[in-house]
Amino acid sequence: MQRLVLSSYRLPASVSSAESFTPASHGVAAVLMESLPPYDTGTWPARPRRFRLGRLVRLENLGGNRWDEILFTEHKRDFYLFVGLGSRAGPALATTALHILDRLVVAPRAR
Repeated sequence: MQRLVLSSYRLPASVSSAESFTPASHGVAAVLMESLPPYDTGTWPARPRRFRLGRLVRLENLGGNRWDEILFTEHKRDFYLFVGLGSRAGPALATTALHILDRLVVAPRAR
């Protein structure tokens, strides 16, 4: 389930994690998805204190070739974080997006 979309530019209202989109050439986009129910709890790493990008690659269902996928669990909730950079987006823009995501608060699942 899509929980959050963060971008440095205006995304069309029709954009969802289920369809392919490519970040704007000078932009960054992040999509946070939750795995429901949490199928893999216990196998994914705990949420990092600070998010960091690894090697940027092409990911299925996402346009462009500058994406990273970060898996993490918090409060027994499993998340996929997809971060994509446009072809001309600089590292400072990615750093800013990651600092914003570092402040993300994940609440425990309601019982």
